[in-house]
Amino acid sequence: MKIAIQGKNKGGNVEIYLRVYNPQTLKQSLKHTGHTVPEKFWDKKNKKISNRFPNADLKNEDIQRQLQEAEKNILIVKKTSGITDRKVKAVLKKQGNIEDFLAYFKEHLDRIKLEFSDSYWKQVNTVYEQFSGFVKKQCTFADIDSKLLREFQNRLFGEEDNIKNTVSVKMGRLLMIINLAIDDRLISADQIRGYKAPSYESPGRDYLTMDDLDTILNHLEDGEFNNDPSLKKVVPFFLVECLCGIRFSDWHRFKLERLIKDESLKVRTKKTGEPVYYPLHKADKLKKVLKFIADNEIVFDLTEQQANRTLKLLQTYLPIDFELTTHIGRHTCATLHLEIGYSKEAVAEILGISMRTVEIYARITRRKLRIEYDKYGGI
Repeated sequence: MKIAIQGKNKGGNVEIYLRVYNPQTLKQSLKHTGHTVPEKFWDKKNKKISNRFPNADLKNEDIQRQLQEAEKNILIVKKTSGITDRKVKAVLKKQGNIEDFLAYFKEHLDRIKLEFSDSYWKQVNTVYEQFSGFVKKQCTFADIDSKLLREFQNRLFGEEDNIKNTVSVKMGRLLMIINLAIDDRLISADQIRGYKAPSYESPGRDYLTMDDLDTILNHLEDGEFNNDPSLKKVVPFFLVECLCGIRFSDWHRFKLERLIKDESLKVRTKKTGEPVYYPLHKADKLKKVLKFIADNEIVFDLTEQQANRTLKLLQTYLPIDFELTTHIGRHTCATLHLEIGYSKEAVAEILGISMRTVEIYARITRRKLRIEYDKYGGI
């Protein structure tokens, strides 16, 4: 068995496969490893991804793991029932313990970690941990059915802070993995027939206005949150998220001495390792919040669930009719930057989101413009 590259895709990158040659039939079978790289980063001599490519160690480790696992499984088949081309393809298609759905889920979770953003991986990993706990770490492919999905959905609704849209997204992540298993013919579509995940309801307004942010900042500077340790911790970091788009996962790693350079705040790091900075020389609100964090030596050490409970208290200070959560911060950042004239490309760069996602925020601002026009007319 060998690791091989197989041509180039439309993007000009080489596809990395496992290749099994059967000397009895003189045929070969291929399995895609899930990895592609530009040709210049493929080390032909050593059959691996060059160390110059980002995350090369992780990718090579994953490819070797797949290779070793396939070799082991093919050896087992060869000893027990003899090897055929059909059996080779079956082994390559069904890597791992083919009875264990959680192992299958974990395998795809590892691939997601290599190929997608940390934020997306954490979202899917949260679902994995919740579902794994729900089934007490035991779940075969045969166990997956409509009844189990409905029971898990009810458990999610029963947990604190899980609103309908949150449950909708989490069940969607689980169904994504189940549908992959259906495609691999490990689960029958009939097993989940009749189950329908709760629909995602698009809120009317799920972002704060400039006036809302001014209200929160005034309360913060006036010391109105000082008597509540949770509010004093949560509000400053929530404001930073609203103003420059940092993710909740960055709240825990927030250290000003590491993040500020040349009067700019580092808001994220691209997959290439290149930092993205947000200029501070015209960001008066943001500078006030950062000063508050520095002066009070605030360190964030709460969970997202605790932060969302605290934001429910903050909600009572504002004239809003939607639920305030940590996700609202980035929605606010994107929408307000578009409203004051930032290009879609700039907003995508700041937040690290796709142009398709930016379009959603752009539609919100256009809808607001229409409402204002209907209210006030033209000039």
